[in-house]
This record gives sequence, structure tokens and C-alpha cells, in this order.
Amino acid sequence: MRPAILIPARLASTRFPEKMLHKLDGIPLIKRVYDACKDMDIPTYVLTDSMKVAKASGAAALLTPECENGTDRCCYWANTDALATKYDVVINVQGDLPDIRKEHVEAIIEGLQKHKVCTLYCDIADSNRDNPSYVKVVHNKKRAKWFGRGISGYGHHHIGVYGYHMNEIRQYRNLKKFECEDLEKLEQLRWIMNGVDIGITKVKYRGREINTPEDAVLWNTERDTPLSIPFS
Repeated sequence: MRPAILIPARLASTRFPEKMLHKLDGIPLIKRVYDACKDMDIPTYVLTDSMKVAKASGAAALLTPECENGTDRCCYWANTDALATKYDVVINVQGDLPDIRKEHVEAIIEGLQKHKVCTLYCDIADSNRDNPSYVKVVHNKKRAKWFGRGISGYGHHHIGVYGYHMNEIRQYRNLKKFECEDLEKLEQLRWIMNGVDIGITKVKYRGREINTPEDAVLWNTERDTPLSIPFS
């Protein structure tokens, strides 16, 4: 396989305005994510519609139009950029994952041996089950069946890292969009609702996603101490 890592990132954020520029221990969030990915020896690109984000990333970022969501931004790149022809598969790493690890990406690449679309999950602390910032995934240990933010807290914690075969991500914009995608604000439901299998792999390390200003404070507090779900 010839993989590339894509980090779709936008400046606007309802819960945390300009969070991509927010500094974690002095380093912008987007740069932390980019630096972690580029050290994996896989070609890595930041996709954004913001010059501020592009500059803060420290990458040779690729500018895109405003897109509906991160998956849509990856789809746009796959269909319009000549660079895309160099790769067989892409790994979509959300820009709010400063604790992304090589093991996550390796698990995605392994998943792409069996599935055209795949993602990751891990155990979830009981204290986070009712938190809508923690997306839950219901699955059968091989395939994802549903994603939700619901307060029922059912399921495992979904990690925002995806893998796609190039032909599959190119078709994302052609898939029918359903109301549940907007209600949950979860773009991956489009695959589910259109009958596309999403392979799923369990990993033991979650890290912390930066969804709110409070998450950024907690990240700085926890970064020198083990998290409740340790790295395998």
C-alpha cells in the first residue's frame, strides 16, 4: 500500500473558536498533530481553508475551499489534487488529536487490508459515558454498527482516525446524506446509512481530544501523568 496521512482542519469551531491555533504548552494544536504524524515516515498533508491554520501548522499545507466536514475535505482533495494519484489509501487524522501515535496509524493500515473504510475505538471511562464530546461507537468487534453522542453512554469510545481506500473516499460526496448525520453532527454516519462497511480495531491508548477550552486545560494538566486508559 502507498498511504498518505491527511489532517483536515478548519479555523471555525462552535465549541472552541480558533482551536487549531490554541497553544498546548506553547505549540499550536494543529502543529502538534502535524509534527506527530510527520514523524511516522508517511507523507503527511494538512488540508485547510484558512491561511492562519496553514501557517500555524508548519506544514506545506494544501488549501481547499470551505468544506462540509473533515471527510468532505479529504474527498475534495482526493478528487482534485494531482498528488492524490500517488497514493492507494489515506489516513484521516482529526486535527484535535495531539496524542496521535504511530500505533494508531499502523492499526488503520492493517484494517485497510480487509476493509475499504476503517476506524478505531477504545475503552471508555464511566465518567465520560454521558459526555456528548465523547463519541460512542456500537460494534460487533469487526464492524461499526452506529456512532452517537447520546447520553445513554452505550458503546465504546470512538477515536477520530479513519482509513479509506482512494476509490472509496472519492465517492463520499456522491453518497446520500441523512438527517441523523446533522442531528448527531457525525459525518461517519453517511457511510453507515449508505451501507458501507466500516471496519473497526480496538487500541488501548486514547489520549485526549481537544474539543473544548476545558479539554486544553486538562491536556496541560495530564500530559506529565498517565491517563486512565494507558498506552499499550
